[in-house]
Amino acid sequence: MSGSNASGQPARSATWRAALVASPWFVRTAFAACWLASVLVQVWLALHTRGFVGDQRIFWGWMQAIHQYGLPSVYRTMDVDYPPVYLWVLGLYARLASAGHWAVPPTGAGMKWPGIAIAAAAMLLFYWVTRGVRPGWRVFILAFFCLNPAVIYDTAVWGQVDILDGILVLAALAWYLRRPALAGGSWAVGLLAKFQSIVVLPVLGGLWLRDLAQRSYRRAAWFAAGAALPLLAVSLYFAGTGTLGQMVFKAYIATTGEYPYVTLNAMNVWYFVYGGMPWMPDTAPVLPGLTVKALGLILLAAATLYALVYLWWHADLRTAAVLKAAAMLSLAFFMLPTEIHERYILMAVMLSVAAAAFDRRWAWLAAGLTLSAWCNLMAVVSHAVNPDQDMWMVYLNALVFAVMCVLMQREVGWPASWRAFLPAR
Repeated sequence: MSGSNASGQPARSATWRAALVASPWFVRTAFAACWLASVLVQVWLALHTRGFVGDQRIFWGWMQAIHQYGLPSVYRTMDVDYPPVYLWVLGLYARLASAGHWAVPPTGAGMKWPGIAIAAAAMLLFYWVTRGVRPGWRVFILAFFCLNPAVIYDTAVWGQVDILDGILVLAALAWYLRRPALAGGSWAVGLLAKFQSIVVLPVLGGLWLRDLAQRSYRRAAWFAAGAALPLLAVSLYFAGTGTLGQMVFKAYIATTGEYPYVTLNAMNVWYFVYGGMPWMPDTAPVLPGLTVKALGLILLAAATLYALVYLWWHADLRTAAVLKAAAMLSLAFFMLPTEIHERYILMAVMLSVAAAAFDRRWAWLAAGLTLSAWCNLMAVVSHAVNPDQDMWMVYLNALVFAVMCVLMQREVGWPASWRAFLPAR
């Protein structure tokens, strides 16, 4: 009898631990701990680091102008290259500071609080988006997102808000198949927050066209309606003030050629090709009639086609596949075209973490991108960009991109229409 008790005790203990991890209480408690730890870390970093003061001063100038003259006049009189959502946040922040008689300095922690507040809300949204993931693994993914050093550094040290469009795009992709109206609205608000949200439009557009081809008209219609509502509301607002054209031009059109260089400290293929000389013009020809910029766009178009083929031929299209295609494409956007900033990798980091919620192999890819992004941001903030020391980030990013493509290809195989062109085995 004693032997039976001894053998049964480990089994009962394992069953108890499994039940604890699977309980909603455990997941909620673990997430609350991660959320609180992340907020506290960000507050401490904001108070004890200087960050990228150039961006902070720009945001402060916009905030002061919005508070004094209103948002539409800012687009009329200043060189504002951000869409309106974050500017509205800055305007609200200025009102709160004014009401509390709190002077916000142009640099330092004062200009980081809006981003930290956005990050706190983003973590709550990520918790909602990951419902349905196996509880034990979900706790790991929630911790990975909340305590991600690259995202925290961008927000609490640098003073940027790349988590804003990142979480909105992530939610749009995760919701498309089951909550298309919310997906459309989330993506549209992301586009109104930062133009980089356009990167995942081929993925969402490909899904939308697939729905039309398969006669899933209801989902396609709800997505279109959800996207149209915020875009129409904002357009009417600026049209009513006579600044719609100026907002669209400054926040979207003018930004596409604002920095005509091969790379802006982004550890991508052009950093490698040009030997770490990032501020080289991208108008130089590589072939007669083909500039570096044009070649980068061609490479990005090829990656976009790859993502669309993956989605179109996927036999079991679920949220995991949508997130994988978007993560690969967002990393391609960072790696292949010219004129890319170092912070543009953060969307790929967040999307790869979300993809890892459904496929554990992608956790390694997310970890690699997190390490590279974190080191890239630190090098720029500390003015320590050095080709002799930094090239490993390019190699790591390229390896992660290649592995993403291979894993995606293995999921779908070769489309039947392509097999005729493949060598016989």
